[in-house]
Amino acid sequence: MSAKQDLLKAAKTLGIDNVSNADGMNVIRAAINAKLGQPDLPNHDQEQQDEITDSYAAVINKHGEEAIARTTGAVLATRTNIPNLSPDGVWQGKRARIRRVKTGHNDMGGAIFKWNGWPAIIPLDQEVDIAWPIFGIIQACKGMRMEIAQEEDQRDKGRVQNIRNISYYDKYPYQFLGVTPGTEDLPESAWEYTLDQYVEGFPGYSVRMWRQLCVVWELSDEQCKIMAGIDPVQESKVRANAIHYHLNLPQTEDVALRKRVRNEKRQDIGMSTKAA
Repeated sequence: MSAKQDLLKAAKTLGIDNVSNADGMNVIRAAINAKLGQPDLPNHDQEQQDEITDSYAAVINKHGEEAIARTTGAVLATRTNIPNLSPDGVWQGKRARIRRVKTGHNDMGGAIFKWNGWPAIIPLDQEVDIAWPIFGIIQACKGMRMEIAQEEDQRDKGRVQNIRNISYYDKYPYQFLGVTPGTEDLPESAWEYTLDQYVEGFPGYSVRMWRQLCVVWELSDEQCKIMAGIDPVQESKVRANAIHYHLNLPQTEDVALRKRVRNEKRQDIGMSTKAA
């Protein structure tokens, strides 16, 4: 595929319908930039900025439509599966509804946010629903401004001292439109989900669900000590033991203790404690 075809494919994946093979590469790049933001960087000539646009197009072509943020609403797991709370695939936990705001300076820099290597491509000025971990990454992207003011030293008249005034701002500004309706009570992370299930005793967990939870926590059959020919009931017990051991969750019938462990773990990962 030619460089032009790569750009055209990325544009179509982004939902840009007003470009075609009859257009030049600069026209197609301009359409992509209008959607994602201009790569306006100091000391970069046009050729270098075009290379940045092309690199973003390559990411879009590699990951496809699934990586482009849209208004999705709530996406729920089926009754027989645990929710997908991993970067890969369709997120089935809590979502944030946002709109990226144009600044006019390197807006393309805020077009792609990556979580564990998986991208979320967020168009400009478009209402979208994003996975809660991606929202956390955007919130953490802060820039710093520092101004130096000169003031007279009160302890030594006639002497001037430099005062640093530091302020922080959203590096990639956005409008937070609220938690995506229908996801308010869904887990923000695999940790939150697992801890809640732990407190409740993993209700209704089938061997299929235990297998899925082991995949979430990257526990192989070998690590779980799954033997050939094991029956489903025993396999569930073995996998449950592996999960409890791996996450340091005491196996106990004491619900109060399980709740205490949950809150301790939540604090460890920077979440507030959960009411009983």
